[in-house]
Formats: sequence, C-alpha cells, structure tokens
Amino acid sequence: MDLFEKYGADAVRWYFFTINQPGDSKPFDAADLEKSKRTFIDLFLNTLNFYEMYKSVAKKTVRKNILDLWIEAKSAQVCAEVARRMDVYDVVGAARLIEDFVGNDISRWYVRRSRERMRMGEGVEILRKILLQTAILAAPFVPFTAEIVYRAAGGKRESVHLEDWPKKQDYNKALVSGMDEVRTLAARGLELRARAGIKVRQPLASLMVKSITVRDASLLDILKEELNVKDIVVNKKLTEDAALDTVISPELKEEGEVRELIRFAQDARKKAGLFPLDMIALVITGNFSSAALAAIKKGTRAKRLEVADTNKGPSIVSVEKV
Repeated sequence: MDLFEKYGADAVRWYFFTINQPGDSKPFDAADLEKSKRTFIDLFLNTLNFYEMYKSVAKKTVRKNILDLWIEAKSAQVCAEVARRMDVYDVVGAARLIEDFVGNDISRWYVRRSRERMRMGEGVEILRKILLQTAILAAPFVPFTAEIVYRAAGGKRESVHLEDWPKKQDYNKALVSGMDEVRTLAARGLELRARAGIKVRQPLASLMVKSITVRDASLLDILKEELNVKDIVVNKKLTEDAALDTVISPELKEEGEVRELIRFAQDARKKAGLFPLDMIALVITGNFSSAALAAIKKGTRAKRLEVADTNKGPSIVSVEKV
C-alpha cells in the first residue's frame, strides 16, 4: 500500500509489466519504479497537459503537415504491432512498444517538432486523436492514467474501458521508414555538432552524407530544421557516413545570435510567468540587420521591439507584457 500511495497503482502495475518477462523473478527497486513512472506515465500526462494548453486555439486541419501524416501512420503501425504481440501473449513487448511510442515518437519527436505551429492551433486536433488512440492501447496496462487521458481528450464513451480495440488500418509504410532514416541522420548530425563544439542554435551551411534514400522535400526540411543546416548534400567520396560543413559565415553568425537572443527572451518570459500567447515589449542590445530584427520580433512574440545599444553584444535588457 505504501508504494501505491507514493507512486500510484498504475506506476506499480507498469513497472511489473515492463521490468522483465512474466516467468522471470522480479528484482524490485524503488528507484527503477520511479524511473519507469517518469519515462512513461509522467510523459504521457505531460503530453496531455501540452494538448490542454493549446486546445482552445485548435484549428480544423485543412491540409495536414508531414508530421501529422507521419504520427497517424506511426500510430497505425504501433496499434497493429501491439495487437499482434498481445495476441501471442507478449505483454512485455506490447507494453514497451507503447512506452517507446509515447516517449520517443509522440513527446520527443512529434510534439517537440510541432510545438511552434501548435501555438497557432495547427496539429492540436491531430494530437488529441493520437492521445485518444494511445489511451485505448494503454488501458489494459494503466487503467487510471488511460481514463484520465481519454476523458480529457474528449473520448465519446463513458469510459475508455468501454471502447473497442483499435482496428488494423493501412498506413504509409514509406513515410514511416523515411522518417526513421531522417531521425537516424539527425542523431548522427547532432553527434557531429557535439564533437565540433557547435551549438544547435548556430546555423551551418550543410550536412554532407555519403548516401540517403529519402527524396521527399518535406522530410528533408525536417532534417535540415532539426540540425539547423541550410542544405543536405550527398557526397559519395566521404570517408565516413556523414560530415558537417563547420565554416560559419557572417550571415550564419548573425542568424545564430538571433536564435540565442530568442532563447534568452523565452527564458525571460517564463520567469515573468507569461503564457505562450502573451505579447511583449522587448528591449535588447546588439547590432542586427533589419531582417534579423524582424525575426527576433516574430520569434519572441514582441509587439514592440527596441534596441537600446548597438555597440554592445546581443542581450536582453527587459521583457514586459503588453
């Protein structure tokens, strides 16, 4: 009972579902239980909280973003695979698949990559549908958490436990595999940035790769945005699988300073207790081009922008709600 009171019944259930195979002994560790709760249940509920933050500005989707199409395809793939594993009594495999979907696919990729457009209401309705479907998948494992998500996301039945199991659906396998390749290359590119000591906020000219099968421009745009590079270049003469062009031009340097300043402004907004849609009056220092100032104004949701000193380096002087 102490564990239930401290961590919740669902966290204990989830721990024993995912720790190891049913026939194996269960080496209990409270630290592992807490980690298990944090990597699935907490992330699931945090994603729900993100949806609730923007549901009031949700727009009807007319033309879906490539990320929306991908998460729908990925959800269909996961539903089919979870059902297959459950049918052969692979409970651990099914649970771990749901955990990976919530953590790596929904939270760390779809939501993170969609955060800016969701502030404008785009993709919020897609996220709601994905949360509903995932709640139905998770219901046999974490009944209370699934019920919370299901009701908050507008489930039509009285309870998630009265829902039918999701039916198998056709999905875009090429899109799923293409995004897998994009994510693999993104991880490699971020590793190269870390090795070179260059922050992601500093734009670079290109990522050079020895080979790539992805041809879809929208998927390549995601890779470029994730790595903050201007282009993806195929160079079959590379001795390794990928390499970064680390030469930083004055234009790229200014763009990096703009991104850094926007980050500082977002931190100041949070400290001031402002909401994402609040407009601000922003005072900065730094010598920026007119295009850079326009980007700062847009990226910080500043209604008014003033440069106090052009001789000093980029910094935030003040942030006020207007």
